[in-house]
Amino acid sequence: MSSAAGGAGGKAVIAQNFPAAWVAPSALEVLPQKVQSLLQRLGPLEGPPVISQSLNGLQALARFQSASDARAAVQTLHGFDMRSAAEKQAANNEAPKESECFSLQIADDVGAPKPIRKRKLKANGIFVWPLPESWAEKDVELLASPYGAVLRTRVEGIANGQRGVLIDFQTPSAAAAAQTGLNGLSLMGAQLRCVMQEEPEAAKPLMMFISYLDELAMPSLPQEVEPKLDDREIFVTHLPPKASNEEGVRFLLGNFGEVDEVFLLRDPQQRPAGKAYVRFKSHSDAEKALEAVRSSSDGASKASWSESERALRGTRGSYGLNVLRHMSGANGARLKEICKAAAAGSLQLEIVNLSLDKSGSENGGD
Repeated sequence: MSSAAGGAGGKAVIAQNFPAAWVAPSALEVLPQKVQSLLQRLGPLEGPPVISQSLNGLQALARFQSASDARAAVQTLHGFDMRSAAEKQAANNEAPKESECFSLQIADDVGAPKPIRKRKLKANGIFVWPLPESWAEKDVELLASPYGAVLRTRVEGIANGQRGVLIDFQTPSAAAAAQTGLNGLSLMGAQLRCVMQEEPEAAKPLMMFISYLDELAMPSLPQEVEPKLDDREIFVTHLPPKASNEEGVRFLLGNFGEVDEVFLLRDPQQRPAGKAYVRFKSHSDAEKALEAVRSSSDGASKASWSESERALRGTRGSYGLNVLRHMSGANGARLKEICKAAAAGSLQLEIVNLSLDKSGSENGGD
């Protein structure tokens, strides 16, 4: 989360520990609306919540119009058991774990340490010390101006009662020349030190990418994997415009068998991506639809058996192994390697069935 979380006068809150169904990949697009609907029961917000990835998972930053509403929301919602009735029953109605309780805190009160931002040299800035006691900023400008146009100067106190000055030049070349010329210069009985200034690196914007298993390049995928009778799902790409919604996909493929479920994929702007998972009532229906798409005269759409469905079945699937664990490596070691190589903040491999009633995941990164 950026520094925007602070300075809101106690009106900003951070929410975490959402129900599993809220943070499933197919539900992320409506997560802001769900959080907004929940919080607005306690008071009006200034705008939609902002979702970001923290070290502890997804979090939402929201601002109430009044600090009193923010405090009331925290008192009412923090620690609330977010489990469904079925989840409570499965746990024998035992008390929820901390991770199963909704977390809502005033943003200024959140105790998580802020990430340390890396620093870099400021190309057009130098720092000079120690200054003569009698010098003012106009004297500094006279000292620096022979090297190039000066944008600004700022005198600062440093250790041992001495003073230094930050000097920003109009160009990096002027700053470099000044650093060379002033460092070690004797001035009024003292030897000047001059170094380039440092500044924080620009914060990198947080971006979240979601890719489904069948979208990934699979150069080593075995080509001859016989489908089993419980293979009922196909992955279709290059769908025509008329199949840009669930009804269109059902109409396109419904002639080949009874369609059970349709899951449309969307691009980052939430537009139809021309791809869909289509699950049929039976293996034979799915096989007929697969062959029909493959043998279509126009050849526009493409179809294959769903690798996601096979991965979901684990050792019962066509490959006879736990695909999720195999891809993740022991304790997520492979994910961590990929995460480090890609300089990503985090990487998660998750398997969710279309009806979103259960999921499993492995994590990599911090």
